[in-house]
Amino acid sequence: MKRFFFNIREGDDLIEDPDGTLLSDLTSAISEANGAARELLAAEIRNGGSADGRSIEIVDETRTVVAVIALRSIVAGQ
Repeated sequence: MKRFFFNIREGDDLIEDPDGTLLSDLTSAISEANGAARELLAAEIRNGGSADGRSIEIVDETRTVVAVIALRSIVAGQ
């Protein structure tokens, strides 16, 4: 198992995940991030907000960004 962190970025602002989640691989981390992105997007829509500029950065144990999920891509179905 590997620890992945799911940071939320909005422009230059970054909210870091201090704990991370143990997952088997990057594919599992991407799946987890997609679920979280859908939840964030739903909250934004309920509050009349926009997904533009917000993303989830998947970071590995060495604190290297290994993938980025843009909330906008969830809307586009990418």
